[in-house]
Amino acid sequence: MDNDVPALFMNNVYIKEGDSSILTITRNAGFEKELAINIYSDNDAVLEYEHTVQMQAGAKSVDVEILAKVTNYGETDITQDVSLYVNSDINS
Repeated sequence: MDNDVPALFMNNVYIKEGDSSILTITRNAGFEKELAINIYSDNDAVLEYEHTVQMQAGAKSVDVEILAKVTNYGETDITQDVSLYVNSDINS
């Protein structure tokens, strides 16, 4: 992790349809402040998750459950890549 500027980092998440996994969002600075984090994806039709989470003051990370919805596209074993993004005003 680059500690030169405040930043947020997250782990890769791999989920099968109908299952869930944990996304861990980590910060590298500003631990003394509570932080509101926005989460969004490029395909919300196939995911369920909290779109805003709070990282408590003093915490280095927060966990968010990501659920891959069951979709009925008429085929089985379809693989979809979905990107998740996070942002926050980490400098305030």
